[in-house]
Amino acid sequence: MNYTNKQINRILHIQDFLGTVNILSKIYNEYDHKEFMADNIIEKQCIYKLFCSAMYNLIDAIKKSSEIFGNSKSYKLFQQNINKKFIADRNEFLENENYESNLYKILSQIRHQNNHFERDDNDDTMLFEIYIDFEILEKLRKITNKIFYEIYNEMDKNKIKQITLSRPKIKYNFDKFDKKVDYVELKYRESTNEIDKIFAKDNERAIEILREYYNPSNIFDLMSKDEKAMKKYDFIDEEMEELFNKQDKYIAENGNELQKETMNLLKDFFINNETVTKNEYDKNIKQLVDRLKELKENSEENN
Repeated sequence: MNYTNKQINRILHIQDFLGTVNILSKIYNEYDHKEFMADNIIEKQCIYKLFCSAMYNLIDAIKKSSEIFGNSKSYKLFQQNINKKFIADRNEFLENENYESNLYKILSQIRHQNNHFERDDNDDTMLFEIYIDFEILEKLRKITNKIFYEIYNEMDKNKIKQITLSRPKIKYNFDKFDKKVDYVELKYRESTNEIDKIFAKDNERAIEILREYYNPSNIFDLMSKDEKAMKKYDFIDEEMEELFNKQDKYIAENGNELQKETMNLLKDFFINNETVTKNEYDKNIKQLVDRLKELKENSEENN
């Protein structure tokens, strides 16, 4: 089926809702493995409310996009689940009869309570705590994942990429990567290091590889786990490693003490920072730069 740009934009917004729901589900489940403490209980309750609010945003968006998702194999099951009836099990403080609602409306109420401090007098205020078993919500989350990806996998991925990369904020973030490569290239051009001169062609190829790494289109494909992009990534990663090993071998055989120590620091850095978070990486790279400056200053003093 062909989708209009407006429909694709809507699907991409729903994908954001789905991502939020999946992440909050994962965080909520992680509390089952944490120590039973007051703080953890409070945090878990907060995550539950955020999860319910995000679930409402997701199912409301899918419900209002029936022209897109209505033909999905799981859509009827989705409707059955969101229309499932629930009755308040305790009403000793209520004068009216048992309160009855469905899952869709209850999630809407949780979202409303969670997002709005001030409420109108005419609001249909629930006078009791709302809680739906997490297992019920998890079942609904899995159904929404099936519905979404059944449609998403039928879509033209090139059109998705084109629309995604045209979004100003994402384009701006990707441009930051390009600027970092520009900075690396500028520093290389300014370099008077003899090793850089010896491996001038290799270094120019390394900069080309960086541009391939940080090309917005390529980054999008990697984030989407595109098979061709993953293979290309592995290939250029191997090529970059070969260029690095070539310089490493030359320095080990012909380099001075400063060059050898510098290369050892770089090798240690790459090995120790393969699986760190971005914040840790930024902190460690600053320490690396400081250590390299210190090595250079000590070498100049000794000479």
